[in-house]
Amino acid sequence: MNIASWSKTPILFRILLLMAHALFLPACTPAFQKGEVKAPVSYSANQIIDTTPGPFFSKIFVSGDKERQDASMGGGVVTTIIRRDKGLAWLLIPSQKQYQEVTLDEADSASIQPRFSALKKRLVGKESLDGQQTLKNIYSDASGREVVVAWVTDNGVVLKSEIFEDILNGKPKATVSLEHLQFGKQEQSLFEIPTDYSKHNAE
Repeated sequence: MNIASWSKTPILFRILLLMAHALFLPACTPAFQKGEVKAPVSYSANQIIDTTPGPFFSKIFVSGDKERQDASMGGGVVTTIIRRDKGLAWLLIPSQKQYQEVTLDEADSASIQPRFSALKKRLVGKESLDGQQTLKNIYSDASGREVVVAWVTDNGVVLKSEIFEDILNGKPKATVSLEHLQFGKQEQSLFEIPTDYSKHNAE
């Protein structure tokens, strides 16, 4: 990726990731503002979003209200760091050692659980998934329409979710799953701009 294409990269990145995340869930309240979904414990995982287009692959890191996503795109990696404690996000291109600062509205959350905060939950049972005990919930939107079924760990991490097809709005079905989930304290430097990066100034 060259410098000339940098200014287009954040837009392209948001298009791809928003297609992967936001195309199948209604607009939700920003994470941790309301709802039963609490700030998760610290963890890392591989996240796979199987939808059309797709699938999308990324590595995510979560530490309270800080998130990082290293997304594979076009043969390279695009990194998003979400800092809700600062009210902003950074888009990084490792190949250029540059970053762009954006508002939280312009970036997408790395984890999926913040998107459930405005949905109504109905517990349908308990299931073991990948060796972990989970609560199986069905979530409905404000109109009462069921939109997603999810398997949630006891500390609030959505291990897997199946988003229903929305024919009226042209949104395909999607499955979001975590692999190699590891709980534990995350290195805080993951949520900071590397010292050798420079800020990109759009022309």
